[in-house]
Amino acid sequence: MTERKSWMPRLDIVFVFTTAFVIVLANSPSPTPMQVVHVDAKVGPPQTYSLAVDDPRLRKLRRRVDTYGQAKPAAALGKARWQAETAAFYAERTLLDHTKLAAGQASDKNGPAVMMVSYVSSNGDTPTKLNLVEYWNDFGAKCSQSIATIEQKWQEQSAELGPPPVSFGEIVPGTINGGTMYVSTVLAIFVTIVMAVWRLCCPARRWPDLQTDNADSTESSELAIVLPRESVKLHQTAMVHLRRVAYVGLLVLAAISLA
Repeated sequence: MTERKSWMPRLDIVFVFTTAFVIVLANSPSPTPMQVVHVDAKVGPPQTYSLAVDDPRLRKLRRRVDTYGQAKPAAALGKARWQAETAAFYAERTLLDHTKLAAGQASDKNGPAVMMVSYVSSNGDTPTKLNLVEYWNDFGAKCSQSIATIEQKWQEQSAELGPPPVSFGEIVPGTINGGTMYVSTVLAIFVTIVMAVWRLCCPARRWPDLQTDNADSTESSELAIVLPRESVKLHQTAMVHLRRVAYVGLLVLAAISLA
């Protein structure tokens, strides 16, 4: 019986597949680092999550943490400031109009002079004279006091909030996803098949295993000449040398990829 030989030694299969897999995996896009996020929940134990550093949700979360407790009541403050500015404007204009009227000057040079009039109700009540400048000054002071009250309440509420419930931990390396592993495996199998076909089409020359058989030697018409191996030099084809260079190249590239 003759010994059955593999179309490619198992050691070569393992070598080619492993080196090709390492090369493809090392040259694949590196996984995105992950940011560890700790959440201190009000109910239950703290939770830990991981988000990619380029995740839009992480940027939005950072902005919220940075501005935690700093968001002022914009609507109330805006209204109070608008009222204070309006009161100051009307007080200034009213005082200016009074000054011009007292000096006998018209407030509008192109139009008729502005005359201060009083309104008399139908029941005959005497109208109360109103000092508009004093009114607008009092109104502006109340608005300023309202602004101070709103800001004080906001500061007290911010002090009671304490630290934000979200904190950021360390940045850890990202994990390799399944898609990258799948592509690396497929390409490594493809390289292994190419090497196997190459080896099958261009096998290496080997010394035959000579077996002495008296029956075959008597019946065969061929004359076998046995020579010492030291006296005969076995030359390999160029494709065999090129395949050896390819093996060395795979090993070197895999070592460089792991470095």
